[in-house]
Parts: sequence; structure tokens; C-alpha cells
Amino acid sequence: MPRMTREEAEARTRQQTAVFQRIDRLASKLTTWGAVVDASGDGVNTVAREAQVWVVAVSGTYRARSAPAGITPPEFRWGIVVYDAETGNGLSSGGGPDGDWPPYFDRLPDGSR
Repeated sequence: MPRMTREEAEARTRQQTAVFQRIDRLASKLTTWGAVVDASGDGVNTVAREAQVWVVAVSGTYRARSAPAGITPPEFRWGIVVYDAETGNGLSSGGGPDGDWPPYFDRLPDGSR
């Protein structure tokens, strides 16, 4: 059983108002890091594939946290945040301009149900 709850993962995401400037839809799934990497085609190798993670997807206005000096961070129509379900640490985040929902989120298995 993960230490971080769904409610905590979603609340932490909602609190990131500088990043998620508008939230129209929010959903979360408990899955593994390996499932996230396989579905998204992206991910760091420093996290064990079997590690449980909360993936929180947001539709709305997502602004990246950083950009090169002198450039305004891009604004996207959806964003996603991945938290380590055991520690609550943020592992990954990102967004995209195409569509209004992360294209791989619905393919992720949900181990919380």
C-alpha cells in the first residue's frame, strides 16, 4: 500500500498554481514507473521500473517551470505530474500542445482500483 494517497497527489498538483494556471479536468492513477515509461516513450533510468507511482493528468493551462534565459516558458493545454507513491517526491512532469489530454494517460493501468 503506498504512503501517498490519491487525494494527496491530486491536492499537491492543484497547489501548483504557477504551473497549472487553470484546471478544467484532473484524474490520477496508481501505476508503475515502467508502465509510465512504456506508455509515454520517455523517462529517466534512475527509477526502478517496478516502483509504484501516482500519475496525475490535468487538462487546462500548463506552463513549464523553466526555459532558457530571456525566453518565456511555453504554455500547454495539458500537463502530467508523476509522484513516487512511497515518498511523495516528484519524479517527472511535462505537458503538450496537441489535444487537451495527455495522449498516453488513458492507456496506463490503474492499480488503485
